[in-house]
Amino acid sequence: MVINIKIMGERNSGTNLLRAALLDNFDAYAFHDVNMVTKWQKFVLSRRGMPPALLPIMREYFAELRHRHNLPNAGGWKHAMITPRFVEEFVEPQACQVFCAIRHPVAWARSMHQNPFHSRGRVPKDFDAFLTTPWKLRQRDELGKAPLASPLLLWQKKVQNYVDYAARHPNIHILKYEDLLLDPLKSFEWLAGILGPGKLSPALPAGLMRNFVKKELSMAEYREKAKTTRFANLTETQKTIFDTCLDDGLIQKLGYL
Repeated sequence: MVINIKIMGERNSGTNLLRAALLDNFDAYAFHDVNMVTKWQKFVLSRRGMPPALLPIMREYFAELRHRHNLPNAGGWKHAMITPRFVEEFVEPQACQVFCAIRHPVAWARSMHQNPFHSRGRVPKDFDAFLTTPWKLRQRDELGKAPLASPLLLWQKKVQNYVDYAARHPNIHILKYEDLLLDPLKSFEWLAGILGPGKLSPALPAGLMRNFVKKELSMAEYREKAKTTRFANLTETQKTIFDTCLDDGLIQKLGYL
């Protein structure tokens, strides 16, 4: 029997790897994300005479429209917070299993600095400056309108949201990116308990997952990064910023060192 699944997770958290791994190894149907522009929206955006300053405004308007419109039938934007509407209008009617990808905040922050998807405004080239620059939210983040004091708060709020919902709903699950990458067989055993038996010889998908980033690493390079990522590798200044923005209880619960 085909199981309906929806992949959620903050940007740069391994959602593409998780989606490909589930579809390659289990009898599952994954609801699509809503980033693709519709034919009608593409027509509007490509019309002659469209003022250049209006283009980003229209793109963002259409992105928000797609998120709201597609929430009941596809779950909306995969990087959004989970909301009561998401559960009531999508998860429950679709009998959907939701998998939330979570990544070590240090690795996530460095990846987000290099690939700041859906950012608003200039992103500083200096990593320390990036950590202390307010992050302007998109409406579809489902976090309100006020900018966050640091991009790290985006990780904190989204991950805490996923963990809280997973604790209350048996069909919402947390999977750490590092667990999938470094111990895939154990991860597949756990997934089989939810999705049913998978392939006899499960394996992570081959090839690169994100051809749209500035620099995509090989699987071996991502594994090495996951093995060596630690808070201890930060400078003292960076440690202070992380300590200020992240909840130690959440970090301990997730087992991140």
